[in-house]
Amino acid sequence: MTLAEYEALDDDARVEMFDVEAGRVWRMADGPDASHEKPLARFGRFVQQVAMVRGSPIELGRGARLRLLDADRRQVRAMHPDEMVFLDPEREERIESSYVWGSDQEHPDVVLEVDNTTDVRRNKLLAYADWGFPEVWVEVPEAYTQGRPRGRKPGLTIYVLESGAYRESAESRAFPGLLAEEAHRVLNERTPSPETAALASRVGRALGLRDGTGPDDDPLLREHRAEGRSDTVRELLLLRGLAVSAAFPADLPAADRTTLAQASPAAVAAAALAANSVADFLHRLRDS
Repeated sequence: MTLAEYEALDDDARVEMFDVEAGRVWRMADGPDASHEKPLARFGRFVQQVAMVRGSPIELGRGARLRLLDADRRQVRAMHPDEMVFLDPEREERIESSYVWGSDQEHPDVVLEVDNTTDVRRNKLLAYADWGFPEVWVEVPEAYTQGRPRGRKPGLTIYVLESGAYRESAESRAFPGLLAEEAHRVLNERTPSPETAALASRVGRALGLRDGTGPDDDPLLREHRAEGRSDTVRELLLLRGLAVSAAFPADLPAADRTTLAQASPAAVAAAALAANSVADFLHRLRDS
């Protein structure tokens, strides 16, 4: 197959990798069935939760076609990863479709391959290492699919790049504290468990500590946390027999609503427990 013939293929061709020099194309043994697609959807949901807790977005590049170029910027391979993760999408130069061999450009922080029937270790993993991709996850789902070799057992393997070659790692570098066995559970849960929610929070907070961000930097979580503070104030004041309007805190001046939204939970609780009215509560909160 020539490069022109490859580029003329549509998405239904189910290409895994194309080697220009060899004129060879590797295709998926099976189509993208549920056992392949569901882990990717669950991974995307988990990454979104991590991003919200971190307080800054994480970009995914599912379905992207990568061009791997030699030092003269001549295309020599093309790859079709199942998913890519960019932890810092604000830096647009990180999100690329072409990667030059031996260059110092940055790569996706994680590439995820759901490996049901075609063993990526025999071709794609070697190519990712040649072009310097720092971390690759290979997931063999719990759900069985026809065509899977008998010796391929379910599980997730994390490969991290060291000195130009991959080594297996029990823990992700890109997602601090995330173990391979935990990531495998996330990708195979039909319904997210409390353990997965706690895991997303833990990983998100670790990333946030590194980046100086947190849940209040995410607009949706900031809104929910503000609503939680308002509910806490209303309940505490009512329990103490103080008058609180049904519209609280929407009926407050904008400056007071901002003060309440930005105050810590501890400061909110302390002011509500000591105040003798809503006005006194706001006064105490402003002075806290």
